[in-house]
Amino acid sequence: MTIVGQAESVQQAPVVPQPIAAEVAHVQLPNQVSSVQDPKDDGWDSEAFAAAAATQLKKLAKAIADRQLDIDQHVANETGAYDELRPQSLVQAFDERGVQAFRSPEDSAISKGAPSQVNLSRQLERLIQPHGNADIEAHFKIVGVDLAGDSVKTRVFFDAKSAAGKAVQQKATWTCLWHGDQSNPVLAEIHVADYEEVVSQVPAENGVWFTDVTDKTFGDTPAFHNQLAHGLNHWLQRFERAQLMDDSVRTGLAIGDINGDGRDDVYCCQGPGLPNRLLIQKRDGSVEDISRQSATDWLDQTSAALILDFDNDGDQDLAIATRGGLLLMKNVGSARFELMAQLGPDGIDSQSIVSADYDQDGDLDIFVCSYRPPSGRRSGDFVFHDAVTGGANFLFRNDITDGKWTWTDVTAEVGLAVGSDRYSLAAGWEDYDDDGDQDLYLANDYGRNYLYRNDSGKFVDVTEEAGLRDTGFGMSVGWGDFNNDGVSDLYVGNMFSSAGSRITTDPKFQPNSSDRQKAIYRRMAKGNSLFLGKKNTFAEVTDTAGVAMGRWAWSSVFSDLNSDGFQDIVIANGYITTEDTGDL
Repeated sequence: MTIVGQAESVQQAPVVPQPIAAEVAHVQLPNQVSSVQDPKDDGWDSEAFAAAAATQLKKLAKAIADRQLDIDQHVANETGAYDELRPQSLVQAFDERGVQAFRSPEDSAISKGAPSQVNLSRQLERLIQPHGNADIEAHFKIVGVDLAGDSVKTRVFFDAKSAAGKAVQQKATWTCLWHGDQSNPVLAEIHVADYEEVVSQVPAENGVWFTDVTDKTFGDTPAFHNQLAHGLNHWLQRFERAQLMDDSVRTGLAIGDINGDGRDDVYCCQGPGLPNRLLIQKRDGSVEDISRQSATDWLDQTSAALILDFDNDGDQDLAIATRGGLLLMKNVGSARFELMAQLGPDGIDSQSIVSADYDQDGDLDIFVCSYRPPSGRRSGDFVFHDAVTGGANFLFRNDITDGKWTWTDVTAEVGLAVGSDRYSLAAGWEDYDDDGDQDLYLANDYGRNYLYRNDSGKFVDVTEEAGLRDTGFGMSVGWGDFNNDGVSDLYVGNMFSSAGSRITTDPKFQPNSSDRQKAIYRRMAKGNSLFLGKKNTFAEVTDTAGVAMGRWAWSSVFSDLNSDGFQDIVIANGYITTEDTGDL
C-alpha cells in the first residue's frame, strides 16, 4: 500500500516520556552474561588477548590526547625496540591549495628490521609534533593477533587527527610486540609501516575546498530543523516497529533541476511515516520545501530516487523506490508531479535504482536492486558467505509512447535473472568494454558481486573472465577513470571490520573449512576494493592504492574534488551514532 501524507505533520516531534529513576529498582544481572561474552571460555585466547591489548592501547591513546607522554610502565616499557613513530625523512606525495601529504619512503629504515633501544616518550613527542597545541584524537584498531613465539604480536591500525588553525591527520600500521601476562600485557616493541601524514592549512587568498553552508541554505526551513536534521536513531525512539521503522532503514537522495531554472534541486528520501521532501533551490542559494504542493510527500519507506526525463519532453520527471513499489511520476509543470505508473510487487524491498538506455532506443530504462523478498521470508537456508535467498531484482524497459507511461519487466528476457536471488544493495551502469552499450555491475550483501556485459541488449555474466570476483558485503558501486588512461576503473564499497580481520586469520577459525572458504571470510572483513581497468579485464590494486579502509561504505563515488584533472574518491560511511555508547 502506498500513502501520501501532509508534509507539515512532523513539524513537532512527539514527546518522549522520561524514565522515573526513583521508581526503578537496580537489578543485578546474572553473571552468565559476562561469561558468555568472555572469549576465553570458548578457547579464543587470541580474542581475549586482543581485548587486553586494546585496553592498553586506549590508555596510550588517552596519553597522546592528554599529552601525558611518560607512559605507565604497566602499559609500555619506557625504552624498547621502538621504530620512529613519525619518520624523520618523509617524502612529499601531494602539495596543492594548502593541502600537503607526506609518506614514509619505501626504503626507509622503519621497515627494515629491528630498531635500536629508544625512549618511547621521545618518539611520542615527535609523533604529535605536527598537531601543535590542538586537541588530538587518537585511535587504534587491532586487526591481527599472533600468539606464536615468546612474545605476542599484534597488527594495529593507528590514526590521529586534530583541527585548530590547520587540520592534521596521521595514519600508520604498527606491528606491536607484547611481553608479560597475557591478561595485562606490556608493550615492548613497535615496528611502523605505511606512515602517512596530511596537513591542511589553506591560505585565505587561495580559498577553501569546502565551506559549511547548512545554516545559509536551510535557514528556518521547518522540514530541515524538525525532520532532516535528525538521524535514524532519533526516529527509532519515536516510531513503533509496526510502522516498519527499524535499524535497516536506508535512505538516499536525488539531485536535478525540477523547475527548469538552471539550479539543482534535491529530493530527500525518508523512512516510513516521514514524508519525503522536495527542496527547490532559490536564487540566493536557500531552499523552499514544496513537498506537499508538488504531490511528492510520500510516507512509504523510500530508499532511493532519480530525477530524470523519462518521457523525453524536456523536463525532469521522478522515479521513487518505495516499499509499495517503484513509483514513476511525470513532471506536469509548475513543479507539480502526477503518478503515472507503479511497478514491481507490493512490499518490494528496493534499496537503490539506476537508469540507463540499455537497449539504445532513445529513452531511459530503470534497474531496481532488491534486498529481501517481498514477504520478508527466506525461501531456503541462509548461507552467510553465499546467500541466495534475497529479493528479486528488476529491469524495467521504458515503453512510453504518446503520453502513455508503459513499462515492461524484461529482467528474465535479457538475462538479468541470473544472480537475481542475492541481497542486492547497489548497481552501476558503465560501458566498460567501450562497445557503445551500457554494462552493469551489481554489488550484493552476503556473497559475490556480478558484472553483466551488455551484448546488443542481452546480458551475460562475465564476472570471472573479467577478473572481478569480489565476495563480501557489497554496499556501493563507483565507476571512474582514476589514472586517466581512458579505460573504466571500478571501486566497490564493502564493510571493514577489525574484529572480523582478527578472527578470520586465527588458526582456530573454521578448522573444518577449506582454505578457499576461509579466504572468502577474510575478504569479507577487509574493506573496499579498487579494480584497475585493462581494456576488457580488471586487476585489483586496492592495497597498492591504499583505499581498502572505507569503514562501512554505504556510498562511494569518483569525483575530482580539487579540479586537478584526477578523480578522487568520496565515501559516505558509518551507521547509527547514539549519544550513549554504554551499550557498545
